[in-house]
Amino acid sequence: MIGQAFCPHKVTEGNPCLEYIEYILSPKSGRFAVLCKESDGSNTNRTYSKIDELREDYRSGTLHPDDMKLALAKAINDILQCCDIKLLDLAGPSLGVH
Repeated sequence: MIGQAFCPHKVTEGNPCLEYIEYILSPKSGRFAVLCKESDGSNTNRTYSKIDELREDYRSGTLHPDDMKLALAKAINDILQCCDIKLLDLAGPSLGVH
């Protein structure tokens, strides 16, 4: 589960969540969107197109680990859902789906 992943606050070196975003998600989509919960209870959308910007916000504490992990989980689920749909389309007749 991504929610329990090792993601040390303000640490960018050796952070598996950041590495997953940098090497797997960013090359695929070119961006990474995060919905951040603010201290006043409001939400702020941030979209990163450069990994250096994401790293800087994370290092400074502007981006909280929980917000990043939620966005990471959503991005992974979006990719997997797309794969599910394509696989069902391919296997549909043999599975009796269509």
